[in-house]
Order: sequence, then structure tokens, then C-alpha cells
Amino acid sequence: MKRISVIFALSIALAGCAGIGSVTNPVTRTDLVSAESAYGVALSAAVGYRKLCADKAIARATCAPVVLKLQRADQKVQVALKNLRSFVRDNPTVDAISLVTAVKDAVSDFQVIASANGVR
Repeated sequence: MKRISVIFALSIALAGCAGIGSVTNPVTRTDLVSAESAYGVALSAAVGYRKLCADKAIARATCAPVVLKLQRADQKVQVALKNLRSFVRDNPTVDAISLVTAVKDAVSDFQVIASANGVR
């Protein structure tokens, strides 16, 4: 469990450093990559948690509801990222800040769910 704590703490720190918090117009591919990177780091903690569940290091009764919540949060992030990717690709000079904010919020929700359920 200590490994998960380190990974999750690192993911939060890196997500904060990834540039997601300060978006300028026009949104560029660099902003998109920063958003994707922040999510990738946060997702690594969840993957580690799921592996601990599969290895039975954490009781199945505890894992199943947490993994389900994380999967739902992951779906929201995937939709937000898909929308952002399409918009940045199709409109490289148009304001996509609302879409970056949607990704940021979805990643934040994912992190909150993970943290509230012991994925640290």
C-alpha cells in the first residue's frame, strides 16, 4: 500500500506541474499533451491499486466498489480528452479553454475518487 501512496502523491504533484492549471488562448498541442500527461500520471496510481486488488493484497470486497468508481471516472476523462483532441486538431487557433477545463475537472474528480477510496 505504501507504493500506491507514493505513486498517488507523485501523480498529484506532477498533475499540478503539468501546466493544466494555466491555460492560455489559443490552446496548443502542448496544452493537450500537458492535460494527457497529468491524466496518465494520475491513472498510474489507479492501475497500481487495481493490480494490488488482482494480487489479493487488498480484500475483493474493498476493491470492487473502488475500481468501479474509478472506471466511471475514467470514462468521463476519456470523453473529455476525446473532445479536446478533436477540437485542438480541427481548430488550432480557436479558444479551447473550456475543453481543457473539462479535462482538468474530470482528472480532478478521478483523483478525488481515488484518494477518498484509499488509492494513495
